Amino acid sequence: MESFVGASVEGRKLFALAAQGWRRCDGAHHSAVLRDWPGDRTVEIGYSPGFHWQDPDAAQRLTGIRVWTTSITPDGSAWSDQPRPEDPARFTDLDPIASSEVVRDLCFLAR
Repeated sequence: MESFVGASVEGRKLFALAAQGWRRCDGAHHSAVLRDWPGDRTVEIGYSPGFHWQDPDAAQRLTGIRVWTTSITPDGSAWSDQPRPEDPARFTDLDPIASSEVVRDLCFLAR
């Protein structure tokens, strides 16, 4: 997963991920997209400087891919930019279908 970190991404592609079940995190800068998966797991794809609907062509850079336990509540709302508590979840915790879909979406972003 780390091979995608630092990749340049068209902002429009991040918006297009909504058709695949992803949603933007709350917050002013929309700096991540999130998707829940079976097994109480959520995948987060972080990017910078942050997507804004008024500038959909702004280039973004992938900053990280995290998997976390959906039921562990972050500090703040469930989909906020707030820090999450320590979480032992890993990418290998996803089932094969979920992990392949995440990789598919990362490839879509990076090409």
